[in-house]
Amino acid sequence: MSEAAKAILTKHALEDDLDERSIALADRFRSAAIFHQDRPPYQEYKIVLRLALMEVPSELGYRATTDDHETLLSILGRIEPHLEVPAALNRLRERYKLAIISNTDDDLIAETVRAIGVPIDFVITAQQARAFSG
Repeated sequence: MSEAAKAILTKHALEDDLDERSIALADRFRSAAIFHQDRPPYQEYKIVLRLALMEVPSELGYRATTDDHETLLSILGRIEPHLEVPAALNRLRERYKLAIISNTDDDLIAETVRAIGVPIDFVITAQQARAFSG
């Protein structure tokens, strides 16, 4: 989320204290997304992100663009696993079936699963369940 916040801030020429501002924006953005996730009715994660993206940048004095939303989705869709994760999952896979339960949409988690590089037996998303876990 911090990487996405930094990319969005840079596009809006808000480069002073970029690292500090991007961390603060990412934290605020996470809070806004959780707020929207918790409000019925269920909405897909991409819509939750769009709502948060419409709300949070206005607090900094600018309006988010469609390009900002695409930047956010692009970055979230290519999050790499921590270096130790594939090896740990391969060891677990020797004895167990593997499952991912994620508060996201199918297409966003698909990129993460590919990046992990380990076969996952079950992927369950908020989009499939039509609900976010609390």
